[in-house]
Amino acid sequence: MRIEITRVIDVPDELVGVNALEAVVREEGFALMRELFGTLWQRFQALHWHCPKCGSREVEGAGEKTFDLLTAFGKVNLPRQRLACQQCGTIAKPLDDWLRALGEHRATWFVQELTCLAGASWPFAAAETIVERVLLGPISHEQVRQVSTAEGERVATQLAKEAQAVLEAPVMDKGEEDPQGINVVVDGDWVRSRDNPEGMEGKVGVVYTGVAKVGKHRRKLVNRRYAVTFNGSDLLGKLVYAEASKLGVEQAQRLRLLGDGAAWEETIQAEHFHRAKRVLDLWHLERRISRALQSVFASQPDELTLHREQLRCWIRQGKAEETLAELRGFAERYREVPKELAKTIGYVERHRSAIINYEADLATGEHVGSGAVEKAGDLVINRRFKGRRGMRWWRKNADALASLRVLYLNGDWDQHWLQRRSRPPEAA
Repeated sequence: MRIEITRVIDVPDELVGVNALEAVVREEGFALMRELFGTLWQRFQALHWHCPKCGSREVEGAGEKTFDLLTAFGKVNLPRQRLACQQCGTIAKPLDDWLRALGEHRATWFVQELTCLAGASWPFAAAETIVERVLLGPISHEQVRQVSTAEGERVATQLAKEAQAVLEAPVMDKGEEDPQGINVVVDGDWVRSRDNPEGMEGKVGVVYTGVAKVGKHRRKLVNRRYAVTFNGSDLLGKLVYAEASKLGVEQAQRLRLLGDGAAWEETIQAEHFHRAKRVLDLWHLERRISRALQSVFASQPDELTLHREQLRCWIRQGKAEETLAELRGFAERYREVPKELAKTIGYVERHRSAIINYEADLATGEHVGSGAVEKAGDLVINRRFKGRRGMRWWRKNADALASLRVLYLNGDWDQHWLQRRSRPPEAA
């Protein structure tokens, strides 16, 4: 098929600078692409002038209706021909399969991918502006919301199914152990919710095999994979284990689980990482102890400094029992134990087995804090779901967009959209 299109372009003589020239060329180029798209649509529609059911070419036109399609070069108005078969009476439209393959949104895959990336990265109003600038065509922030959340829901469902499949897979020979270690860090971040006036927690997990230097003063996590959900710790455990399995968790000689001591973290360990060495986050532990000492020695700054340094030294050496005995000794001075001190004693008692020799681990280059997951919470949740007055979320929508963000951060974005383009049509 050969198509020849001639287009006359009027360029103002008073154009000044390359920016003005770029604007004219881009606008005219997009207009030419829309014209070519419409012409080719008509040609291919004519090639499909037959009954899709019986194959008969004894068909006649039964009217047409315009179909507005958002493309990479703006909105194109496509005349959608309606055919009536004289043999079997079928009413059909040529190229229906082409449009059905795009799913429920009147946009090409390029536009859908761009919209999802924008919607998962910025507030919907900002995403609307960005997509409009790229396409030189109108799109509403509601369209951005609908497309990105719908795709995010598919991604979230797909990740949950894959995680369940990993758990249900038959246990095979583990093979030779891999000396490479695996670290699993979990935590939660709260966001404002439309479902719950008290907010809701997005639970995040990070899996990585080590740390590498980037330049003089920076480091990065090696083989880092993220997992996230707003639907509880049970699902997070499955998602995190599925990501860990991609790094060979069953063959890893060293497996560590870091967290701040939330009860659901222990459940995840018991169900999915029972071999893991549990590590209580050093930063959270030291902050707890500091608050407890502050409640005891608030009016004695010298005593506060002395005891703070002593307990800090014991904690970093993994001396949980000595620390616990010292805190209990402080509590015996009171008829009514200060609230912060009582909470800290209980905290250390519950997690004494996870208080390790932090100095020894630091000397070998291991992480002893949950900084990795704190950063993950910032990347996956905080940067998109917080920080703007009035931003509140339905749980389903938040989970959808968070799943898109994880898909991108894990480097699986391109593979996902390649698969999406090759899947059977989902909607008429």
